[in-house]
Amino acid sequence: MPNGCFIIDIDAQGKSVILGTHFDNAEDEIQIDDNLILQLQMGLMDKKLFVLTKPEYHLVSYIENYLKNRKPHKMITTVVLKPSDSPENFREGVKVVTEVFTQNPEMSEAEFKVKLSDVYYDYFEIPTIALNKRELESRLAKRVQSLNKKMKFEEAKNLLEIVKKVPRKLYQANRNAERAMKGESWERAEREFTKAMKYAEQLQESDLARDFHDKAKRMRSVPGLRQQRDKIVDKARNALRNDKLDEAYSLYREAAELSRNLFDSDAAEEFELKSDALARFNEVHKRFHKTDKN
Repeated sequence: MPNGCFIIDIDAQGKSVILGTHFDNAEDEIQIDDNLILQLQMGLMDKKLFVLTKPEYHLVSYIENYLKNRKPHKMITTVVLKPSDSPENFREGVKVVTEVFTQNPEMSEAEFKVKLSDVYYDYFEIPTIALNKRELESRLAKRVQSLNKKMKFEEAKNLLEIVKKVPRKLYQANRNAERAMKGESWERAEREFTKAMKYAEQLQESDLARDFHDKAKRMRSVPGLRQQRDKIVDKARNALRNDKLDEAYSLYREAAELSRNLFDSDAAEEFELKSDALARFNEVHKRFHKTDKN
């Protein structure tokens, strides 16, 4: 999961203003100074999306032109990731969030803060299922139009009634599931993802329904995966105590991968760092050991 996000506005004179930030934990906040903003602007000079990699975090940023008070502005939306998070998973999210705010430039400060919190959970919190509301609603609207053109008015009417009620329930079930995951309530997360799957089926969104089905299934496997990871970590520690560095390296790598499957990015980062440190130490150890033999 990411650490947080922030949004910057840049006017026609190049003056930058931080419109809003969202960080769940104060210790995850980063310093958003002129130097960092300049780095993002430089990276976005000739492209819309830019990934800035630092040792302690990754930034995925998207820039868009828009009008504010009838004057040209630029907006940069940035999500702050842990080193163990994959930037690829957040590319669509920063684009969609930017569109949400550039299309509503007259929000008050209070409205902006509430909306930023909402979209953070919708698009950044756990992006394993990319639930793009605008795309879904556009597909459903086109399906209604298609039925009307084919003179299938009754089917179009029934679908329209479903469209009025079901998407909102689907979004809420998805959000409930993600929050349950954050609180490690795996059974509740499974129930909510199953609800979301059924709503997707009502909307005849087969791909989305399949995604939610897979997600619910994965929730059932979490306790078993945790036990498996704990055993692997114990083996890694034992290997380390017995100076079996290659074995410990491989086991910590395996534990990191399992942690990603468990959506535990902190543990994934910890085990990756340990395996990387072991790899470096083992390389030096072998080099000097070889030198001693010579």
